[in-house]
Amino acid sequence: MLNVGFDITIVNVASQNIAGSLLGMLFVMPQYLQPARGHNAFGTGLRLPPLDPGRHRSAAPREIGRERTAW
Repeated sequence: MLNVGFDITIVNVASQNIAGSLLGMLFVMPQYLQPARGHNAFGTGLRLPPLDPGRHRSAAPREIGRERTAW
């Protein structure tokens, strides 16, 4: 196997995709909530914080998967 200096597992790739998509939602959701749903800036700001814990929760399976696969 090619040694690239870091370990890539399916769990790492999946976790990065989840975290990246949630981070992207932080940029897309305000444009959706304000003009399409009619919320003001304060209302939009109150609806965005629940997305952030999801990014932190996606980091836990990455470590567990890395320990189980021993990569």
